Amino acid sequence: MEDLKQRLVDFRIMTNLKTVYNGTELKEIFALYNEITKENRQVTTCSSCVSSVITRIKQECRKYGI
Repeated sequence: MEDLKQRLVDFRIMTNLKTVYNGTELKEIFALYNEITKENRQVTTCSSCVSSVITRIKQECRKYGI
């Protein structure tokens, strides 16, 4: 659980002011999303897909007070 919280903190720092993500960042974002939701979404560069994934992760951040 602590590892997940640290990854969420790192996610918030990484996405705070960013709008474009490189391949490594997208892999981490989708890995984090899949861990949280227990889904298996594949990494994509589709902007609306990435946006919905980021929104869901941010909801989780708020849930944990991050």
